[in-house]
Formats: sequence, C-alpha cells, structure tokens
Amino acid sequence: MGWRPPEFWAATLSEFFDAVDAFNDMHRDPKEVEAPSEDEMAKLLERYG
Repeated sequence: MGWRPPEFWAATLSEFFDAVDAFNDMHRDPKEVEAPSEDEMAKLLERYG
C-alpha cells in the first residue's frame, strides 16, 4: 500500500482495514468478480428494496 511506518502505526484498525479493502478493490481483476445470482439478488432486493 506504500505506507511509511509512522503512517502504519498511527492508523486505527478501522482505517487500516478500510485502506486494505480499497487497495484490494483498486487492484482486483474485474474478470474475477461475479454478478450476484438470481437468488442472491432477490434476497438483496427483499432486504434493501
């Protein structure tokens, strides 16, 4: 991620995990991401409208 030691040690766990998630999202191969199945989509629509 390119953090220097002071940046790493000053970060909270939430900030660290948010940064890891963002880094992974930026470097993920779009071919590896699958669309939700019809069943998953129905559950999401039921839950969130």
